[in-house]
Amino acid sequence: SSSSSSSSSSQCRSFASRHKVFPHSAASFGQYGVRPLAGRPMTNGTWYSGQATAIVARTARGQGQGQVRCMSMSKMKEELREKGPVLLVWWTFCWLAPIAPLYFLAEYFQIDPAQMLEDATGFHVTEHVNKDWATLGGVVAFNEAMEVFRAPLVFASLPAVVRIARRWAPRLVR
Repeated sequence: SSSSSSSSSSQCRSFASRHKVFPHSAASFGQYGVRPLAGRPMTNGTWYSGQATAIVARTARGQGQGQVRCMSMSKMKEELREKGPVLLVWWTFCWLAPIAPLYFLAEYFQIDPAQMLEDATGFHVTEHVNKDWATLGGVVAFNEAMEVFRAPLVFASLPAVVRIARRWAPRLVR
């Protein structure tokens, strides 16, 4: 465990000396381990450097041991260039897929967003809005609200989707 943390510290120290991302000196770096990157955790478990030069991600390996992955902006741009088309297609599919089932569920359970808006505000909305279009608008708005759950799932499943895309659509992935 200590050898993995010392190797990860040395990885980040050498990375920090090459890219100058840490505001701390190399001597003070040891007391922080892998966390002196401006101290701002991101939602996906990575630590942001505070500058646009690198992201250091802590990935799980084995029994609770972590491996620090330092990535330069050029490497990040290269990965985005490589996986970007697949990400775009996968995200679009995951965004469009729930709209029809949600619309049919709203119709089946007779959910009327225009009536709900009228009840909440007191404005006469149902007189001026087509019920079908209002239901579709409500479904799209709800679908957008689901983005909080969709984004982590899309990014977590992206490596598997890239592997599948390399097999089935090699022109999509470099």
